[in-house]
Amino acid sequence: MLNPSKPRSLWSRIKACHWLYLMIFPAVLVQLAFAYVPMAGMLMAFRNVDELHLPFGTKWVGFANFYFLRDPYFWLTVRNTFIIAGTKFLFIFPAPIILALMLNEIGYERFKKVVQTISYLPHFISWVVVVNILDRMLNLNAGLVNGLIAALGGKPIHFTGDVKWFLPIAVLSNLWKEVGFSSIIYLAALTQIDPQLYEAAKVDGAGKIAQILYITIPGIFPTISMMLILSIPNLINAGFDQIYLLSNPMNMPVSEILEIYILRTGLSYGDFAKASAMGICNSLVALILVTIANKTSQKLGGSTIW
Repeated sequence: MLNPSKPRSLWSRIKACHWLYLMIFPAVLVQLAFAYVPMAGMLMAFRNVDELHLPFGTKWVGFANFYFLRDPYFWLTVRNTFIIAGTKFLFIFPAPIILALMLNEIGYERFKKVVQTISYLPHFISWVVVVNILDRMLNLNAGLVNGLIAALGGKPIHFTGDVKWFLPIAVLSNLWKEVGFSSIIYLAALTQIDPQLYEAAKVDGAGKIAQILYITIPGIFPTISMMLILSIPNLINAGFDQIYLLSNPMNMPVSEILEIYILRTGLSYGDFAKASAMGICNSLVALILVTIANKTSQKLGGSTIW
């Protein structure tokens, strides 16, 4: 018989839960292969890498590959990244919360499930398909939207070529695609709120708005704070898949984000050392942002990730 007061060895604990470890083993391998092994590429940022001396060059050059910090075009891409990512965050982060609160107030279950299903479906559509749909709808000559504008006596708008339309298109398309799926976690959090709190609030004369403000939102605040922490690093990530597909030579002044610039620097221009150095800067900024968000959440009494 095992002595409960005696700590078990590492091997005995692994043996006792061997099926659980076996289940997560493939995920651990994938994480190692695609998240940790590629980190060796950071060495390229500090070496003189070229096509003849891949992957790690011939000698150490210190911070010489960080010369891009003096390049105005680099800071243009950083500005575009923060503008796009910040605008997305401003509109897209609260949207799933609002949708979850609205769905939670629907009493007719069948209608609620239909709305949930319709709002979830766009998440599973590839950005390639979404951007092609947008191109068909917003096309200058044959698009549905410009057809309606012309039918109403207006002048067709070159949505995909006008820089002032790029940000609204990027934000709205992202909102349409992800708001339903992102609301799932908030709907799950809402189910953990004790229904007796609402009954007590009704007895005290609280209306729907008061119940949402003083019961629902405080009840899901730990989930909101956790999602906020996880979303903050995306302020340096504007969404490569979407922006890359939406960008074209006409809207490049506002669509050239840092990730696209890194891709072109590394693959198109073959400057792997510079691309690696920019990637390190990108990761450091994301780390700083998530650390600040975690500390802020801790001070406000919300959830933290460490």
